[in-house]
Amino acid sequence: VEDALNYKLVVKFILAQVQKTRFSLVESLAEFIARLALEEFNLRQITVRVSKPGAIRGAQNVGVQITRKR
Repeated sequence: VEDALNYKLVVKFILAQVQKTRFSLVESLAEFIARLALEEFNLRQITVRVSKPGAIRGAQNVGVQITRKR
């Protein structure tokens, strides 16, 4: 239990930080989230998936998924 991650706390923290910034690229947002989570919550690895529905005409959704390690 000591090593358990409080996902609610992580989401609240990440949302608060993201709302303070602006990103033109989903790739930049994903990198920002990964870096924050790795540093703030001392994670060894994280996978972040970011999508932007309706970003491209004719596509239902576009996005990226990245995995980062310490």
